[in-house]
Amino acid sequence: KEEEMRPITHAGIREVERQTRIYSTLAVEMLSLELCGQGTNDSLLYLSAVKTHIKFDLITDKGQMVTEIALRDLICKDVRTKTIGRQFGSLIQQCDDTHGENKDLFLISYMSDGNEHRSETKLIVGSPRFVFIPDAIADILSFLSYEKPETHVELGVTQVDLSRNLTP
Repeated sequence: KEEEMRPITHAGIREVERQTRIYSTLAVEMLSLELCGQGTNDSLLYLSAVKTHIKFDLITDKGQMVTEIALRDLICKDVRTKTIGRQFGSLIQQCDDTHGENKDLFLISYMSDGNEHRSETKLIVGSPRFVFIPDAIADILSFLSYEKPETHVELGVTQVDLSRNLTP
């Protein structure tokens, strides 16, 4: 009887609905980037994303979508040779918060429920420590800047003598 209740398509085939659910999680233990100056021995900055978790759930039968991105720590160290022995070498680092619940540097969460026509977004920021090191920031900005080379275009002018009669 249940098959008789389903609508028939224009080709006479009974419509079959299949509910699909997708649950995906991506965990990256560490992803690092090192910026170097003139060569690989001339390091400027070491940047490392530690314990990144990305979660995406799609539940079509309930009309829900859930996305969550969490970054435990973002380590940003000044590794220039002239800075060896300085008191502060980290530009960004998550402080250990043993008493609080926010152990991540940040957590972004988004949930939408199509059936109830509502969505919810959360942003939770942990306890990051930012250290302003002017010469390090100047070197990084200098590394990242791009100077467009100046181009000169000269237009050639062709002179045509219109006073001559070109017809025989």
